[in-house]
Amino acid sequence: MYVTYLGDDDCITPAFVDMVQALADSDIEAANFPFARYYWPDVVFKGHQYPSLSIPLAETRCERVDVAGALQSVLRRGGTGLGDLPRVYHGVVRRDVLTSVYTKSGSNFPGPSPDMANGAALAVVSETLVHLPVPVLVNGVGYHSAGGRGVRGEHKASLKDVEQLPPDVEDDWDPRIPKVWLGPTIWAQSLVTALRRMGQEARTSDLSLFRLYAFVLAFHPDCWRQVVTAGVRAPFALMGALVWVVFTFAWRSAMFVKNRWRRTPAERVAVVADCASISSAVAEADLVCRSRVNELGGWATVVGTAKTTSQQFRRPSSGRLSDALPPAFLVLLLSAGYMKGHPLLSWLPFDLTAAAAVLTLLALVHEAATLHDWFPPRGGGAVVALVVLSALGYLVAPTSEYAEQKRILLLLTLISALGGLYLVRSRLRLIWLLRWTVGVGLVVVLFVWVSPVNVYGRVSFEGGGTISVARATGGALLALLALTVGRSVRIWVAAGLAIPLVLTLSGTGQRAPLLAVGIALLVVGVFRPGPRRLRRAIVTFAALGLAGAVAYAAAGEAGRSRLQLLFEADKGASASVREEMWSRAWGAVWQHPLGMGWGELGGVIAPFQHPHNLVLEISAEAGWAAGVTTIAVVLLAVVRIRRLAEDPYAAGLMMLLVFVVFNALVSGDVTENRAVFAYSAIALVAPWALRDRHPSKM
Repeated sequence: MYVTYLGDDDCITPAFVDMVQALADSDIEAANFPFARYYWPDVVFKGHQYPSLSIPLAETRCERVDVAGALQSVLRRGGTGLGDLPRVYHGVVRRDVLTSVYTKSGSNFPGPSPDMANGAALAVVSETLVHLPVPVLVNGVGYHSAGGRGVRGEHKASLKDVEQLPPDVEDDWDPRIPKVWLGPTIWAQSLVTALRRMGQEARTSDLSLFRLYAFVLAFHPDCWRQVVTAGVRAPFALMGALVWVVFTFAWRSAMFVKNRWRRTPAERVAVVADCASISSAVAEADLVCRSRVNELGGWATVVGTAKTTSQQFRRPSSGRLSDALPPAFLVLLLSAGYMKGHPLLSWLPFDLTAAAAVLTLLALVHEAATLHDWFPPRGGGAVVALVVLSALGYLVAPTSEYAEQKRILLLLTLISALGGLYLVRSRLRLIWLLRWTVGVGLVVVLFVWVSPVNVYGRVSFEGGGTISVARATGGALLALLALTVGRSVRIWVAAGLAIPLVLTLSGTGQRAPLLAVGIALLVVGVFRPGPRRLRRAIVTFAALGLAGAVAYAAAGEAGRSRLQLLFEADKGASASVREEMWSRAWGAVWQHPLGMGWGELGGVIAPFQHPHNLVLEISAEAGWAAGVTTIAVVLLAVVRIRRLAEDPYAAGLMMLLVFVVFNALVSGDVTENRAVFAYSAIALVAPWALRDRHPSKM
């Protein structure tokens, strides 16, 4: 026997009965599903008036839900939404499971809000929960319902003034939760109460209070006093809320625009605006349900597919602002130096790199607070060890202005490494990292075309340099390849984007980035795990030969002259200068096993300030231990990400890591090559962070 719970303004469709029979045949305990929404004629709208009936069509999830993960996701979101929790209210649950809740807690709804309280309690005892993409229920919104109050802006009151709440609700209220009757606060309190009554007191510590505070501040700013009062017991959460409220407000603005134009996307919502009664709404919804079920092969097929399809392997959605922004900040920190000299950006009243560093720091604070984990994630110990050893370079007092500046700028490298540890801890965020990398490359190409500068016959842009242009476009090409193989970008779109990237990269005439692209492709093509490795290697060599010919043809006369030096005994003046710098740097390394101090190597290799080799620079200025650890960190990162490289996005990260490491061995200093530490950090934690593909379980 199965149980569902409805309000007096709701209704089920006839298809609901067929669904329940299919659930019983497949021995499934509970099911969730989207629902049609019907606004009764007495509803008063404060702002935009919605159509009387809307039926979702875009919902395609047909899968088995990880119940424990769903509960953890709700906790990490501060209890501000039901997420994928099992539920008897607007869901369906087998009666014996509901009885287990009653036996453990003394109630089927062990909390002040029945939907959240029942959902949290069921999550403790449920094992098989499926999500079905069929709207078998009509959620009615009447004038006196909570939804009706919400659309007219009245879903707010003092706890003692709400008749539907238990009389002792204030006595049992968690002091960390703002004491006011709002949707998010009553849900959060119900979540905590239900877990306690189900014997899960320890789980309540996972509730993300700062997400709850931020949600209240963004949607109900007039309740700031209650937030501050509650935040006194959780001061760090209150500080984190001041950061997260910006993202929440941005999300609220996006949702406002989406709702304002809700009638437009017919492929997402079928709208019937002239349903004057609930019976007409049910009839329309039932037609949609039966059409959807027939398309999917019948109820037995729908339920069977859901039972055998794990939520963990669902293809991630790409529309979540909270997943897109942290990688964006990190990519901006790594690449701001490529772009900020252009006139379109140089007018900014702040330094773009510094702004990116601040945004990345804020995202780090938010991420650590969200995960309730201020310690390095699993796999990140090597990065921490490198940071500690690199601190030896600060023990020697600086003797020049350059040394003083470098010690300050090294904070950018530290933030980049920490950003890699914390901000790309899901497969979805890795995809966004690759997307933003492509975006940076395209911006640089745009700058080259808008403000071209000829540097001895090689392309650049006003305020930029050929090396910066080559690095940005080379990294973008590799990221674009990974996105294309992963089917995140259509192949014809990728081809159209790759052409200007290749032309710009070739036009710079920079040998190191061009070689780095080739080596990255070669390493991934030959060493990527999986079947048909020999065939992949042959194809890779053939593709590299073709790409090299195209790059040579597109490089221009000056670029071709520089590229020809790769195959000649005399590599040119720049190579001779590097050999001299490296020779002096090696001498300094052997003479100073504990390091000369950050920025002090310039006195040995004058007139140059750094040797254009990351390992030599770190070994000479921070000591042998830091240099050896740098090599170990990079090698370990490559080995770890290689194991995951069968996934095209992990392969993309592997290519980017090889690309930036090769560049760091021949150009730039430790600050300019901070991408090495960021990508290494991502790769080190990848075996644990990227194995979970569900974006809500970061």
